[in-house]
Amino acid sequence: MEEEESLEVTDQEYPYVFTTGRLIFHYHSGTMSRKTRRLHQEVPVGFVAINTQDALEQGIRDGDRVKLESRRGAIQALAKVPDETRRQVLFMPWHFGESTPNLLTGPTAGPPSKMPELKFCAVKMEAV
Repeated sequence: MEEEESLEVTDQEYPYVFTTGRLIFHYHSGTMSRKTRRLHQEVPVGFVAINTQDALEQGIRDGDRVKLESRRGAIQALAKVPDETRRQVLFMPWHFGESTPNLLTGPTAGPPSKMPELKFCAVKMEAV
């Protein structure tokens, strides 16, 4: 099968790839798993994972608030700066209602499925 490029790509204004996904400790919107004390204690709040070098260049430290902005909207999130995050990639779990990553992703439907690209978009980032 031929790989196709996303309908939205990074550029000078929106240089970061923003992707969303799951965490091992929570399920979907977290309505059940976040009510379970042990699971909630593992990851109690939403965050955006930022590459160490990207965070350094932006003056962002682990635990800082950051603003993420796409062509559709802006949100704020808690910065998490783990070693394993790739350069120019920002990851945010979708389990937290107070952190709404789908406000950044878009309704753009890609061929052939016509499904919205809810797991990927281009964003810019700054410290709050």
